[in-house]
Amino acid sequence: MDFMVLRINKTRSRYYMYYFFMFLMFLLPSATEDIFPIYLTQLIKLISYGLLVINFLKTKKTIYYSFLLIVVYNVILVFSTFINDGGLVTSIKHALVIMLICYTLITIFKSPYKTDIFVRVIRDIVLMFFVINIIMFFIYPKGISAVTDDPNFPNFLYGNVNSTIKHIIPGMCCSSIIDIKNKKRMSFKTAIFFFGIFYQALTIYFTATSVAAALFLLIWLLLILRKDRINVKQIYTFSVIFILVFEVLFIFNTGIVGLVSSLFGKDPTLSGRTYLWQNMLDLVSKKPLFGYGALEKYDLSKLVGNYFGSHNYYLDTLFQRGIFGLINLILIIVYPILKYSSKNKNLIIDTLFGYSIACLLIFLAEPIYTKEYLTIPIFYALIYFIDKFNENKARHFK
Repeated sequence: MDFMVLRINKTRSRYYMYYFFMFLMFLLPSATEDIFPIYLTQLIKLISYGLLVINFLKTKKTIYYSFLLIVVYNVILVFSTFINDGGLVTSIKHALVIMLICYTLITIFKSPYKTDIFVRVIRDIVLMFFVINIIMFFIYPKGISAVTDDPNFPNFLYGNVNSTIKHIIPGMCCSSIIDIKNKKRMSFKTAIFFFGIFYQALTIYFTATSVAAALFLLIWLLLILRKDRINVKQIYTFSVIFILVFEVLFIFNTGIVGLVSSLFGKDPTLSGRTYLWQNMLDLVSKKPLFGYGALEKYDLSKLVGNYFGSHNYYLDTLFQRGIFGLINLILIIVYPILKYSSKNKNLIIDTLFGYSIACLLIFLAEPIYTKEYLTIPIFYALIYFIDKFNENKARHFK
């Protein structure tokens, strides 16, 4: 009996380390590139990319039709880049990373045992860096000097504090899934994420996007998730419609922008975002179908006025991939609505619904393209679990 326990623990440890190094590169805070020696970050990149490729080569290929949504979304990016003579190698690398990560999720989620290890790895990596980041608030209240140019806008491990939420949302999501498995409403580890987001908003710099997303998730996890009489799919459907309509009004209606800016105590341009949005709209009107493809950050800055695009993922998608790319993104978002029955109740799927809505909120005002690997897999995880749920249900009734 002891031998079997030891063997299981060794197997679990091997999988833990395997996933740890496979995903470490993608969960490193952005400032580590400036803090860590360059050879260390390059080594971590090599290991993570290598393990993703090895996983693809050694696993049995089982792909759902819904995976084509991810493939097409990234093929459009590469095609747009090609016809615009942009950074083709960069776009191919970016597309392959997103597709390999989503494919890897398929290979992991097929096994409940591997899934349990995977979510703990992601939670642990993100939580480890996030706790260090919180400690940095106290040690360097004006920001880490190596990555801070202006003390009025302090930077920490995740760079600008606005960027924190998109870096930690995979860890928050996995932590919530672990809570579901452990039959907890919210564990201490999950609570740390929320504490950190609210603490930095109140004491360091108020980040409206982070606060809005965190507040929504708090309501979702504590007041919506476990209520049998609440239809989660309907809430997701309403949220998608509301956010997409709000996006159109947000971009084209200055009154809405003024209302939002006054509500969150921001300037009328939302820290210069409205200028970027107008620049982006003017550019999109010239190449509406396939957009401009992936551009190097200096070329992007010359066109748009910012290294990271418009700080609005819907606009950035329209700019990079054109109307076809935006339609594909919307299909990824609405797929769960089309495939999940309102009568179904699955807490993991319902948790992923909540985190997907949080991502949609983040998309409104944050640059996401360079960090797509942190958010797109959340949508694909939701899609996969719905496909799997429907498959198991169909098999049960045969």
